[in-house]
Amino acid sequence: MNRSVISYIKLIAVIFIWGSVYHVAKYLVKDTDIYTVAFLRFLISSIILALMYCRRYHQLVVLNSQHWKLLFLGGLFGVFSYTTLFFIAESLIPANQVAILFALAPCITVLLSKYFLHQNISLIAYLGIIVALIGTVVVISVTEPACSGKLICYDLVKNLSVGQICALGTAVVMAVYNVINRKLSQLEVGSLTITTFTTIFGFILLSVNFLVFGASINDIVHKPLLFWVAIIYISVLATVVCYKWFSDSIQLIGTSNTAVFLNGIPLAAIILGFVFFDQKISVDVAIAAMLIIGGVILTNSQAIIIIIKKKFI
Repeated sequence: MNRSVISYIKLIAVIFIWGSVYHVAKYLVKDTDIYTVAFLRFLISSIILALMYCRRYHQLVVLNSQHWKLLFLGGLFGVFSYTTLFFIAESLIPANQVAILFALAPCITVLLSKYFLHQNISLIAYLGIIVALIGTVVVISVTEPACSGKLICYDLVKNLSVGQICALGTAVVMAVYNVINRKLSQLEVGSLTITTFTTIFGFILLSVNFLVFGASINDIVHKPLLFWVAIIYISVLATVVCYKWFSDSIQLIGTSNTAVFLNGIPLAAIILGFVFFDQKISVDVAIAAMLIIGGVILTNSQAIIIIIKKKFI
């Protein structure tokens, strides 16, 4: 199977796994402080990634000062800042609202890529991002009780709360991480190296928060089994696997084509809520789903055409 096709399949899986994290995180931050949850997540992730890295390379890959600087910045923005803002937002506002505000990340990514990486963005790709973003706005508008079912709800942007500001912050820092990731790829740094060291740097920074504000060891070891299942899920699948697949996709199909898939996270969160928590999906949400899917296809149309030509022509 074509590597690009595999990459798109992996991205779809990533979006659903990350969509599930919004539900899992609600449980984790219900009775545990965000600093402990973040610390445990990336402690496990760092250990697994370090083992994977050692198994593949057997020694430290030669990197220069620019590489290390970018890897540290990737950990600062993509792990430490994103995780801290995400869990604060999850503890303060509904999960769907966190997801929709995060869905601004692809738009910010495109703008930063154009400015810092001088990446050419086609008009069709811009249109696709706008269509997908409209879809995400409709999703949250019709599912947020305060909006009373309106397709476009202006109440979401009035009088932003701390939780909403943090959710917006997740979009900004993830966009910065996407650009850093792409820059490292252009410098021929492998996706496993990127994922491993950005995670380790982010974990080190998160450890400081944990030591100051986190729970005691005694509290941690007495957590119920379901808590540990949830931690392992977000550590292994949502972090190790998904960050690796996301980095692979950035290297293979580009930053913009990969980032636009982030628009599907709110939809994935709602679909999973329907399947596992018996939450209804209205006609409006179904229409929004088609908008999001259409936007993703438009943004990736150029790459999809190339794949079809190589495969069938």
